[in-house]
Amino acid sequence: MKKVSLKEQIKDLKIPVFAASAKKEIEQVSKVLRFIDKKYITHFKPEVEGFHGSKTIWKIVKGYESYLKVLEEFLIKTE
Repeated sequence: MKKVSLKEQIKDLKIPVFAASAKKEIEQVSKVLRFIDKKYITHFKPEVEGFHGSKTIWKIVKGYESYLKVLEEFLIKTE
């Protein structure tokens, strides 16, 4: 995706955005989200190490409950 500008693709988003990551990815995710109006962003920053992607809500993953709780709250809020 060398010719795609992520900044240009997301800067005009006007919908709720949920972002979660592993603890070590928080800074990288924050850098991407800075291009979106803050009023649309829910950025979950875990206390646990976490994982990348949907694995964060697998029941076998330590701390999955915290990810799942925030995701459920986001979905209810944006119904």
